[in-house]
Amino acid sequence: MIPWAWHRSEDLTFLSPATPIAAWFATITVRDGKLDVERRTQPLRHHVDTPLLAVFRLESAEPFDRGTRNRIARTLIKIGEAVDASEIQLDFDARRSQRPSYRRLIAAVRLETELPVSMTALASWCLDDDWLDDVPIDDVVPMLYRMGAEGESIRARIAAKNRPALGRSCRGSVGYITDEPVIAVAAPKRVFLFSDTPWTARSFYDFKDHVLDRLKAPD
Repeated sequence: MIPWAWHRSEDLTFLSPATPIAAWFATITVRDGKLDVERRTQPLRHHVDTPLLAVFRLESAEPFDRGTRNRIARTLIKIGEAVDASEIQLDFDARRSQRPSYRRLIAAVRLETELPVSMTALASWCLDDDWLDDVPIDDVVPMLYRMGAEGESIRARIAAKNRPALGRSCRGSVGYITDEPVIAVAAPKRVFLFSDTPWTARSFYDFKDHVLDRLKAPD
């Protein structure tokens, strides 16, 4: 169970030192091939030996050309190294036209680091769409929340068919949010937990227990 620590102050010293934290460290916005980097300034308290997954939000209305891809890769790797990250995670709601360049961006990141590289994924990417199957990624985290107008139908499909409803690239991890129902899936290796408010020991462990109960519940 891995908490996402987002764009706010967080004190996660209540966690076991062995519990990883997926922390937002920067948003990289691309406009006309230029990068605007907003870095984390909010305090993030954790144990010194806690594994940190460095999460990078990408914002762009355009595909990434070769030069832009390389600059993004170098920027996020530099930030990841500065915080001694154990993994790099990319968060980007890629449009269909941006998928080829996003795939190439991920490949560029892989060339710059030996760390594992993961990505978040819209739930819709993990149903009838196989574009993730050839992305050079270590892990895909389908976010089973905030699914928009088609959320109810997506929820029903996943709940009815359980994990096989998700594409083969989306069966290693899953992401949930505290204020929406948890869709039970079969035996994810990693579960990411998101909250719109700062985590407390009570909110984290209560939600963790709730998710575990849902994952263990029979269909």
